[in-house]
Amino acid sequence: MSLRDRLRARGSDVTQIKTTEYDAVPADSLSGEVDVTEFEPRPDGDYRCAERGLILRFARPAVTETDAAAPESARGEFTTAGRFVVQRPFGRPVVYTALTADSLAADDAVLTVRRTDTATGATERLDFRFEPDRC
Repeated sequence: MSLRDRLRARGSDVTQIKTTEYDAVPADSLSGEVDVTEFEPRPDGDYRCAERGLILRFARPAVTETDAAAPESARGEFTTAGRFVVQRPFGRPVVYTALTADSLAADDAVLTVRRTDTATGATERLDFRFEPDRC
């Protein structure tokens, strides 16, 4: 008799996978953050983070990150799941995850993201405010 047969003979409770308490809890209640599932940023302006001097510009499916300290823009593609990666030529990727996207259709839209720089390993939570293009 093999080990598998012995376990089956003991009963179904032995063969069930045991879970811990947090396995049944939604991920957002563990981290305190809710991931965006329908990310549709506005393409008619810029999202600006004043505290870091970063600018995000979206044009389906492309995204561009401009930093005052960097000579070139970082480019990438975004998804409706609210995750995107931008990278400068010969640079390390920067990973963004949209946490909240309150009223992205309004002129006072705020986009809250988690930004992870893979070169330094630094992760920060940033708020970007939408500024429409001026005609």
